Amino acid sequence: MNNFGTQRRFFILSFRGLVFDTMYGNLLKVDAYGNILVCVHGFNFLRGPDIRERYPNKFIQRDDTERFYILNTLFNLPETYLFACLVDFFSNCDRYTRGRMLSCLAGDPPTREGYPI
Repeated sequence: MNNFGTQRRFFILSFRGLVFDTMYGNLLKVDAYGNILVCVHGFNFLRGPDIRERYPNKFIQRDDTERFYILNTLFNLPETYLFACLVDFFSNCDRYTRGRMLSCLAGDPPTREGYPI
């Protein structure tokens, strides 16, 4: 039941102003100026100190399209949920490392070495 509550809060969060950070795998709720309001890694909401560790000013440059993918409309809702599911799965799976997961989510084709068949 707790997992359902987390997913419901995630859906309430995910209507407008979401940005996917391909470096850390975080979904960021930002305002019009790029200030981070909420940060989610998979289905885990990060607190202030964890956010400041990754984003020291709690600010991002949304113009950096290499790193940030903007999820702006309701049409992006399925892929937003998919990003969250993938990050949550790979973060909790022991067989995958952080570098491989995020390079795949960023759109880089996976290499054959190191992946189980």
